Amino acid sequence: MTETLDPGVDPRTPPQDLDAEQSVLGAAMLSRPALDDLTGTGLTGQDFYRPANELIWDAITGLHATGQPVDAVTVADRLRTAGHLGRVGGPAYLHTLISSVPTAANATWYAKTVRRCSALRRVVEAGTRLAQSGYDPGTDPAEVLDAAQATLANVADGLHGDDFSTDLATAVDEALTQIEEGVPSHPTGIPRLDDTLRGWIPGTLTTLAARPGVGKSAIAWQSALHLAVKAGLPVGYTSLEMPRPELIQRGFAHIAQVDYGRIQRNHSGEALTDAEWRAIAKARAQIETSPLHLTDRPWASVSTIRHDIRSFTRTVGMPPVAWFVDYLQLLAPADRRVPREQQVAEITRSLKLLAKDTKVAIVMLSQLNREGAKTGRQPVLTDLRESGAVEQDSDRVVLLHRDTSNDEEADPNELVVIVAKNRQGQCGTVSIRWDGTKQTAWAPWSSGAALRGQQ
Repeated sequence: MTETLDPGVDPRTPPQDLDAEQSVLGAAMLSRPALDDLTGTGLTGQDFYRPANELIWDAITGLHATGQPVDAVTVADRLRTAGHLGRVGGPAYLHTLISSVPTAANATWYAKTVRRCSALRRVVEAGTRLAQSGYDPGTDPAEVLDAAQATLANVADGLHGDDFSTDLATAVDEALTQIEEGVPSHPTGIPRLDDTLRGWIPGTLTTLAARPGVGKSAIAWQSALHLAVKAGLPVGYTSLEMPRPELIQRGFAHIAQVDYGRIQRNHSGEALTDAEWRAIAKARAQIETSPLHLTDRPWASVSTIRHDIRSFTRTVGMPPVAWFVDYLQLLAPADRRVPREQQVAEITRSLKLLAKDTKVAIVMLSQLNREGAKTGRQPVLTDLRESGAVEQDSDRVVLLHRDTSNDEEADPNELVVIVAKNRQGQCGTVSIRWDGTKQTAWAPWSSGAALRGQQ
């Protein structure tokens, strides 16, 4: 009778190279220059397959971080203090490591071998979890795939995290080119905001945040239309809240400068005029022929957006200059079992890496908490909901504020745009006019991008 193995169990030994692990540890205790080189490889205790070797590496790096000498005696003392000396095989094993290392000069090569094996083990672990989940009929395939892709992305990020260019002359040339030509960017469609924000910059993650109903979707959608329809540039927009017909109608109002309320009420007896229909027909032709990708998926994750960007690039023949995600709190996490703060951190980190990998300017919309709304104050960075990772991972953070109080001095048509974080430029505040009837925060489409009321 043939034995049937559990589909989640692999009888093979996980990838490992104990000789390389021992050589790394021996070189670290034998040569200070070798240890200095090893600490720059990104090697961590978790990269070691043998638990004893992980404990020894942690002891070595702990001593090195505090400037203490590193040798068999000091490492043994540190392990003894932590209660781990017996678990690693005692002082005899430490001396064995030093005597068995072929040459300390090859320390970084040994480290790369250890890290490569570690990465392969994590790939195997991800595959095993994927296989086990696949045999569970109650598993959501999309969640399983997202979790696996997130794990593999982290493996790749860790494996290549130490890759860097040693060609300083090339870096200097690139810096001079940016001084002469400026950092590549694409206009938001609001000139005064571009003066501060410097437009949407390829490879960056920008968070556009506001409390509900303030206008973050309107600003993002208008900017997407400006890029795709006005400038003819390829743009993507992922809407998780607003359906495509509603977005398109808002686009009609903005481009054709037709009252959005009248567009909504046309079916109920307040018919649009022939002139309005002609303007909408022209706007329709402009939108249809523009390089705009618009999706209103009811469910999406970072992996979904990555797929859409790649598919769009293949179809159009060039990558999009910007991709808008509306909005963060509705994106599906890779793993729903972890705390919400950790879920958000994983999403923002993945979007940041996606921007860097694809060289696309990603604009992520996000909600703010309601603490500021209670007092009517303008929002600040600490109002970003659910996780400090939003602020940390974003290259730029733009906060929107509109005074909707009943104060007689309040102007509900004034939209305050606050650039609260900007790694590529200055921070500042811009006040613009908001016209809800035409779904626009600047002058009519036909007169360019001049700001209404801000001349």
